[in-house]
Amino acid sequence: MIDKARIKELRDTFGDVEFVELIELFREEAGEIVGALPDRAGSELADGLHTLRGSADNMGLCDLSARCRQGETQFAAGNEPDIEDITAAFTDGLRALSAHMGLP
Repeated sequence: MIDKARIKELRDTFGDVEFVELIELFREEAGEIVGALPDRAGSELADGLHTLRGSADNMGLCDLSARCRQGETQFAAGNEPDIEDITAAFTDGLRALSAHMGLP
C-alpha cells in the first residue's frame, strides 16, 4: 500500500520530473540496502532496517515501512526478521508507486 497523500505532497514539492528522479534514487539506494540485508547481522542489520524504514516512510511506502518496523521489533526481541517479507514489500511498493506514477 502507498500513502497517496504523501506522494501528492512530494509531487507538489518537487514536481513530476524530479519526483520520478527521486523514485529512481530510492530504487537504487534502498535496493542496495534490501539486497544486503541477508548478509547483515547485529547492529548492521538493525541499522539497515531502520534506514530502510525511514526511506520508505519518506516515499509513502506504508507496507514496506510497516514490515521494516516489524523486523526491527523482531530483531530487538532476539528473533530473526523476515527478510523475504521485507524484500517482497520493497518490490511490491515500487511496483505500486510506479503504477501510480504511470512508470514502466
